Amino acid sequence: MKWLSIVLCFSLMFGCVKDRNFEAPESDSCVDLVANTTYLEVKNLFQESTIQIQDDLIIEGFVNSSDEMGNFFSVLHFQDRAENPTEGFQIEIDLRDSHLFYPSGSKIFIKLKGLYLGKSKDVFKLGATFPSFGNLFIGRLPKTVIADHIIVACDNPVSIMPQKTTITALEKRLTNTLISLEDVEIIEKELGLLFAEVREETERTLVDCDGNEIVLLNSGFSDFQVTPLPSGNGTITGVLLRERENFQLVIRDLQDILLLETRCSGID
Repeated sequence: MKWLSIVLCFSLMFGCVKDRNFEAPESDSCVDLVANTTYLEVKNLFQESTIQIQDDLIIEGFVNSSDEMGNFFSVLHFQDRAENPTEGFQIEIDLRDSHLFYPSGSKIFIKLKGLYLGKSKDVFKLGATFPSFGNLFIGRLPKTVIADHIIVACDNPVSIMPQKTTITALEKRLTNTLISLEDVEIIEKELGLLFAEVREETERTLVDCDGNEIVLLNSGFSDFQVTPLPSGNGTITGVLLRERENFQLVIRDLQDILLLETRCSGID
């Protein structure tokens, strides 16, 4: 009976393991490809409506987002350089825990043939498509084909150096890149609130000492959802998103926040 108990114990242990960390795109090894086009050239293919890319085009980039803490979901953001990027891009993917397969700092190649290129709220996206009211919109790339299009280079991951900037100096070309905003703080009326409402995408507000504002976008499913917002002033790092003319910042984890100095308003 003792051996039966041991077998049963192991069966229960492995039966209780969640499979969310094992939905990996199949890939035998890293591959070194050669990029043959630029982000700008790809974006210039867009002609007012979603298109499918037919040519054997390849772009390369460095992953700057991470879904490890749950503040990103089903999307990879990447930029053309690990430091001083000129542009960023994003691709929608149906893959949970993508940080296990495409960790921040990884160099990746995107094989564009067969992917769709679209635009939503003036921001370019890559992925699959879904129809809505007679139009095609960019959606998540099925996990069964992710490895056909997103290839990890053999290079070791590198540190992504955020572009230091200010709210007033933000440019559209920095969309989907990693930035650091200096001398900012949570707006006074939001002090004491949590990072996000439960299970809801939540907008909080960052402000500089001149009163310029930017949205800090947080997921209600993130691991730090219940953490109170910090009260100090300082630097915050995150991926810059945009909806038309409106910028948003999304942090990867709480280590992206260094708001430890005295507030502009004098509130500690």
